[in-house]
Amino acid sequence: MQASLDKCETLLLKRELDIMIEDRSHFKDIDTLEILDSQIKLIQSALKEEGK
Repeated sequence: MQASLDKCETLLLKRELDIMIEDRSHFKDIDTLEILDSQIKLIQSALKEEGK
């Protein structure tokens, strides 16, 4: 059961990361881009830590 939940969480994180990267190209405001970049880095770190 836990393995299934972990897999779902990983898939959701990957999907969220894809959306954020795609959305990033629509923003020109530096503050918004910095926020998106920091969130992208956090998600990438979490996925890297899980080895996914």
